Formats: sequence, structure tokens, C-alpha cells
Amino acid sequence: MAINAQELAWFVANYTAVTGKAVQRFVCPITLRDDENAELSNGHVLNAALHTASRKTVIQRKDVDGYFGRTIEPLLIDLLNLPMTTPQELLRRVRNWQLTTPQGEQVELFFSDRRAQQRFQQAGVFDGNRNLVATPFLRDPKLIPSDIQPMQVSGSTFVPDGVIEGCLLKSAYLALFQRLGYSFVFNPLSSDVRVALAKFYQDGATPAEARDYFQAFNGCWSVVTTDESIPNTLEDGAVLVHTTGENASESFQFAISCLFRINGKLISVALPSCLPPTPYSEALERYQAYLRDQTISQKTQLVPLAAVDSN
Repeated sequence: MAINAQELAWFVANYTAVTGKAVQRFVCPITLRDDENAELSNGHVLNAALHTASRKTVIQRKDVDGYFGRTIEPLLIDLLNLPMTTPQELLRRVRNWQLTTPQGEQVELFFSDRRAQQRFQQAGVFDGNRNLVATPFLRDPKLIPSDIQPMQVSGSTFVPDGVIEGCLLKSAYLALFQRLGYSFVFNPLSSDVRVALAKFYQDGATPAEARDYFQAFNGCWSVVTTDESIPNTLEDGAVLVHTTGENASESFQFAISCLFRINGKLISVALPSCLPPTPYSEALERYQAYLRDQTISQKTQLVPLAAVDSN
């Protein structure tokens, strides 16, 4: 998909207006690099592999967006798509399959080629309509004829700490960048999120290392509701603004949550508030307290982002 020249021109002009500096091609909102030879793309704010989610895009550096798409985003996609996958897809994605015998013993299942038939017993896995979906092998022991009856097959999937936070923070960060431009990027309260994303990319980090970069944001997301009537950020421009619950004259904003509708669920992702007037140190301290306990005293209000002026 060709880059929208009008959108690119807006970002270039916006960067200059915010910083007073000229742009060679495009300043990456994550790394802040401006390379005239950098390949750009219309990157999806939410990965396009999610079954049901907004397909909104925003201009990004292709190498940065692609790195997240190759490392941590596939793990989040598999997790969020689990309720909508077929038995065949589940067998490909889920690990540590086990069969529970009538005696309650758990037997490891694995997949291999025909050569395994010489050493291992093979079982048939059927779906609810008695259709054969897979024929894994039993590691040990073998089943005797009296055991040949319907048995439970279970598996597990593992998502390393920090992966979900990293993926959703990137989506929320880009959603706000798309709406607010570089005044959001250079807001001091946006810095911690941007730096964490940039370092993950620049260090060439792996999913197993995601915790080292995103553990500070543990608690930033939650599944809010399945109510389809509630507006979301990408399609409706709505965000949830969090303010302290103290006296109205002394209250302040401390967080802003993007709302993403993914596979029938509304997921809230909170970032430090970037909307004026927000006191930096107090807001950051309250935001960190919110991550530790989302039930802290607060007031929330659904706000149309199009009406927000971040300058």
C-alpha cells in the first residue's frame, strides 16, 4: 500500500511546528530517527493478523514496525485469537499437549513423521463432531485395549512476561501519535513509553527479554467489557481520561487509556496522561500507583480525542 503523501506531509509539518527543526523524510515516533533512505510503511496500529480488530494504519518506519511484528506480536496474536481458532489451528499453536488416561495418568503427546510409528503408539484426536483432526504420538506408556475410549486431551501456551504489555503499549502509543502528532511524542509523560519501545528495538531484544523492557508497565491493560455500544479509540476517536478523585479544584489527570476492540472484547491500555494541564511528577507518581492497583480512587471520563488539543 502506497504511503499517503498528504498524511506524510502533515507529520513533517507537525514535527517542524513542534520542534522548530526541518525533516529529511520522516521522524520515527519511537526511535526519533530521521533517515532520508528509511523505508516507510502504513503499519497497522493493531496487528492485521488479529481475527477481528480495526485495520487503521499510521505511517511508520518499516524496520521498526516489522521488528515488533516478528518478535513479540505473534505471541499476542496467538493468545488473543485462541477463542476463535479451529482445533487444527490449536494443535499447531499450543504446546505441552497431554492425554489423561482413565486411571488419571497424564501422558505426553508429540507430533512426528511416520518413523515414530516403530517406537511409539499413535492416538487419534477428534473434534466435537467426531472428525479426526490430528494423530499425535504417545511418549509413554502405551495404552492397552481396555483403555481405548474417549479421553481428555489438554495443552498449554506460554507468553513471556512483558510481551502483552509491550505489544499493547506500542498500539496505544501509535494510536495517540496518529491523533496528536509529535506534541504527544515529545511530551515528557510519554517519554518512558517511547524509550522502552525504542530500546527493545535497538537492543534487538527477544520475547524472553521483554520483561526487562516493559515490566514497569505491568498492570497497564485490562479487558473492560464486551459491550459493542461503547466507542473505541481507532474507530471512534474515544479515550478514557483518568483523574484523581480528590477535591475538584485540586484534581488532575494522571492517565489516558486507549480502548481497542479486539475479537469482541474491549481492551483498555493506559499510558501516562499527555493532556494539558497535567503536573508531571504528580501525574507520573499517580500513574505508577494505578498500575499497582487499578481500584485506587479516581474518576474516569470518556472523551472524544478529536476534541483534544495537546499543544
